[in-house]
Amino acid sequence: MPYIYKNMLKNILQELKYTDASKTKNGAGLAIITNNQTITYKLPSQASIFTAEGMAIYKVIKFINTEYTYTKTKFIILTDSPSNLVAITNIQNPTDITKLIQEKTYLAGKNRKQIHFIWIPDT
Repeated sequence: MPYIYKNMLKNILQELKYTDASKTKNGAGLAIITNNQTITYKLPSQASIFTAEGMAIYKVIKFINTEYTYTKTKFIILTDSPSNLVAITNIQNPTDITKLIQEKTYLAGKNRKQIHFIWIPDT
């Protein structure tokens, strides 16, 4: 029954962090959704959608590193940006935002936090 799966997913999502970004002719912005809280940021209008999505991932990792100093150790970040997920694996020639993501993820790992990234299709 579909509603059972929706409720199960809803319960799981309460424990996850997910990100989204958008770009319009008026500007770019991003959101982090965590623990039923939404945190939004406005970006310069010249920011690309790649940068906006990357900043969303970076901000949520930064949030994890500061808000969960000792309590939680496992995190799943959901994003609809496959290009950023591929970029995160590029250690040879990362973009500036990718390098920030890599550094914050490494720092989280040093602090015994496991961060997993999952791509979810854009709806």
